[in-house]
Amino acid sequence: MIAYGLFTMIIFTLTSYWISTRIPLEASILRDRNMLYRTNYLGIVENTYTLKILNKTQRKFTL
Repeated sequence: MIAYGLFTMIIFTLTSYWISTRIPLEASILRDRNMLYRTNYLGIVENTYTLKILNKTQRKFTL
């Protein structure tokens, strides 16, 4: 009985620590796989990337 209680307290403590220290934002940058580069109308070479930002909080953020 004591071992189960101790195990439960350890799991609860680790879960609480994990939740309190997690990063509230996740970002990833993906390069376009189809096109290596492109040249715009001014003759400048451009690379295409996709930026994805994931908000892990309940609050609204704007960039």
